[in-house]
Amino acid sequence: MAAWDTPAVSRAWNACRRRSKFSRLSRGRNLSSMIVTSYGKPSRNGGERQSAQGGGCRPAPRRPRPPATRTRNRTASMSSPATPSPAPGLGFKLLLVTFVAMGPISTDLYLPALPAIALDLDSSAERVQLTLGIFILGFAVAQLIYGPLADRFGRRPVIFGGLAVYCAATVLCLFAPTIEVLLLGRLLQAVGGCAGPVIGRAIVRDRFAPKEAAAVIGYLASAMALAPMIAPLFGGYLTVWFGWRATFAALLLYGLGVTLAIALALPETRPMSLRPPSGRELVTNYGTLLRDPLFMGFTFTVGGAFAALFTWITNSSFVLIDHYGVAPERFGWYFAAVAGSYALGAFTAARLGRRLGLLSTLATGLGIALVAAFAMALLSLAGELSALRLNGCFALLFFACGFVIPTGTAGAIMPFPHIAGTASALMGFLQMGTGVVANVLSGVFFTGGPEPAVLLVLASTLGAIACFGFGVVRQRQRLAEGA
Repeated sequence: MAAWDTPAVSRAWNACRRRSKFSRLSRGRNLSSMIVTSYGKPSRNGGERQSAQGGGCRPAPRRPRPPATRTRNRTASMSSPATPSPAPGLGFKLLLVTFVAMGPISTDLYLPALPAIALDLDSSAERVQLTLGIFILGFAVAQLIYGPLADRFGRRPVIFGGLAVYCAATVLCLFAPTIEVLLLGRLLQAVGGCAGPVIGRAIVRDRFAPKEAAAVIGYLASAMALAPMIAPLFGGYLTVWFGWRATFAALLLYGLGVTLAIALALPETRPMSLRPPSGRELVTNYGTLLRDPLFMGFTFTVGGAFAALFTWITNSSFVLIDHYGVAPERFGWYFAAVAGSYALGAFTAARLGRRLGLLSTLATGLGIALVAAFAMALLSLAGELSALRLNGCFALLFFACGFVIPTGTAGAIMPFPHIAGTASALMGFLQMGTGVVANVLSGVFFTGGPEPAVLLVLASTLGAIACFGFGVVRQRQRLAEGA
């Protein structure tokens, strides 16, 4: 028997063969590399060196594992968006439209019933008009609550909470015996209904890639622009056929239908990988957003466009009917033409946004808005403004706002995937705040003619361009990295 042919050496050799087989399966190494690793360097004659003590096989050294990194939820630097899920289909987008449109429909459907409400509840026209103002106030303030809650607890629980408040408040409006009860019902209805646009924008951020999100928000805006055109017509027929309470019965059925559709077809969209913000972070996130130049630049660019848009909404009936003598029954067609221009602009921006990019689309809209503002200003200085010319200039302005508002909204929310609900809420609040400022200034400087409105539109457009230049363009590198 040879010196090396001993039971100990045989056992060591068999053990090494078993280890080499396991090594080939798990690490992709061959037998020779395993033996080299276990016994040492090969000898000069090509053989392998055996272990000096007992022929034992030393275990192969393991590669050190890289240290595990813990993913943190950064709120101070959130330019890297979360990876969205595959883009949903048309049915998902239609569901978002019905959900986001709760605000405009709740505002416009009952407008033809205002005189009937004043007569039935024995109230003045001024107090009945407060039902619209208090709705806008509640709608603006409640957004600041829904955004952080949606980031903390997820989208679906907050959606169902808002819809429950909306439906209960609509029942209160339906059976309101006095104007005071109706005002309370409208306030609560706004608190519940504002969950639609706030969480709807956050859902778009959750489920769509940045380039696709701008297009989706544009489609949503174009669909929502149809509400001011269709809802008053439907509400007028309901009021004539069944009375003013039928408008709130229709809103109740609408709210219940949206609740059922969301329960069946809308999953939770908040990424599970994101850590829910703590109670303290729910408040500090607002400070983070207010200090962010990119967010504020996009927000006030949209705010300037919204202020110009709201200036026409506030002054159109007085200027067209009282100053230019447009018949009240024809006023609806003038307003529908302008609202349709916004829908057309949002649809066009959604189609072009994929090719032009977000910043180019936004700059195009601001350029068109500037042309419209200067056109109506020059016509006003020359004394050549008429009802048709003024309405045509505002139609062009609304077409431009269809570019600016949806695209700027997407740009403001995209860099903040971890707090998309909070970003959507703050942006909506500030946007409506600029509309309120435009409303107040329109009332303060109103003279009966179109000149104050024209100056406000020009100032708002120039302000939006300044915010775009100083707040957005300077941050374009960061936006490109986040995209």
